[in-house]
Amino acid sequence: REQAAMSHTVPVPPEDAHAVAEVLFSREAIAARVAELGAELAAHYRDLRPVVLPVMSGAMFFGADLARAMRPRPEGMVVETIKAKSYEGMSSTGVVRVSPEASEVDVRDRHVLVVEDIVDTGGTLRTLLDRFAAAGAASVRMVALLDKRAGRDCSVEANNPHWSGFVVEDKFVIGYGLDFDGEYREVEYVGVLKPERYKT
Repeated sequence: REQAAMSHTVPVPPEDAHAVAEVLFSREAIAARVAELGAELAAHYRDLRPVVLPVMSGAMFFGADLARAMRPRPEGMVVETIKAKSYEGMSSTGVVRVSPEASEVDVRDRHVLVVEDIVDTGGTLRTLLDRFAAAGAASVRMVALLDKRAGRDCSVEANNPHWSGFVVEDKFVIGYGLDFDGEYREVEYVGVLKPERYKT
């Protein structure tokens, strides 16, 4: 299910106007969508003892809110974190680096839910799904806050998240965990970064 941006009704806060061009998804819109996803995922994983794995650092807020929204809580649900990175600055490097700690999470015979901030090219998605499948997971699925479809071939099922919060256009977005070189991650909404902030 796709969610439409409501930028015309949510102004950019004055303190952010120097850096943010528009608000795509407000704090309220995000909270409502996370609640919907949480209920859907709780039902899907009700009897599956899921291992929920937010990908740091981008999914820190989404992962925490989503795990709390998975109610009724699936029995045996475990929440851990992993770290993976494919971006430097504003573009994907094409190389996905996964932290060694990811290998320490025991996923054998468990149903794994990877939580991502954004799926763009699909490279991180494929890398993580393949990694945990090879480690013996019973199933591996991904939920992403944002689905940016312009950067990949969506006709290939393996490139797409199983669930997503919002579909976004090909814009450089920040906030609610998404960053530009570590900045703007704490912004409570998802917005579009002004080009002059990242173009040199």
